[in-house]
Amino acid sequence: MSLRGIFKFAFLAAHVMGGIASPLDSRANEELVQTPAGLIPKSNVHAIPHGARVHQSPTEVQIIGAFPNPKPTP
Repeated sequence: MSLRGIFKFAFLAAHVMGGIASPLDSRANEELVQTPAGLIPKSNVHAIPHGARVHQSPTEVQIIGAFPNPKPTP
């Protein structure tokens, strides 16, 4: 193997290692929160009002029956 071949192999190996080390998604450094479904990016999590029900279909998520609490709980 010539010196040129060794150089190409080393360059290719360094490029592959750099690709493995870099994140695939730009949101890789986004804060994650724990949900019942596991860790989810914080930007994909929405607060549900107390007493509300969540109805999920294959295409949408609906919040149903959210009524204001007449007495705040301490």
